[in-house]
Amino acid sequence: MSKITKRALSGAFERLLTKKPLEKVTVKDIVEEAEVNRQTFYYHFKDIYDLIEWIFVDEAERVLADINRRTWQESLKETFECIMEHRLLILKVFHSPNRDDLDQFIFKVSHPLFVSLVANSHSNQDTSPEDCALIARFYTFALMGMLLDWVRNDMQDDPLELVLQVARLITGDLKFKLDLGE
Repeated sequence: MSKITKRALSGAFERLLTKKPLEKVTVKDIVEEAEVNRQTFYYHFKDIYDLIEWIFVDEAERVLADINRRTWQESLKETFECIMEHRLLILKVFHSPNRDDLDQFIFKVSHPLFVSLVANSHSNQDTSPEDCALIARFYTFALMGMLLDWVRNDMQDDPLELVLQVARLITGDLKFKLDLGE
């Protein structure tokens, strides 16, 4: 029952974002939209930013639920689709003082994806666990940068095209070599 109530409150909140800026939405607005009392909101969340964090955590758990049953490309595509489902919320949080919540959400979703990718790679046989962790973090932050840039540009690019671009980078299909003078 608790998750149903939380989802009702989050749905009401996201509907309100179509009518008002994030900073103008109040708890009163949310409880009226969800048709619950104020105590119900405060039973589940300490404030609106706690609700936003819950939405991000809930969605991250959903995306990661079957991570080992899908390819990393499918998981990445689902991450983009999740962001598109919550487009308005993502854009408003991106442009708010609470942008750290968005950064944490993206990290929470993408890091396990790359940890799994590196762990399942056949080419990491001679790679130390520390280096595998470094590789996973590197790709996580690279993807975070791409995702945040995509959000910064109002999500104009096709998410599937972005997944394909990332896949080309990771699989090595994009040929590029730096001459470091060695």
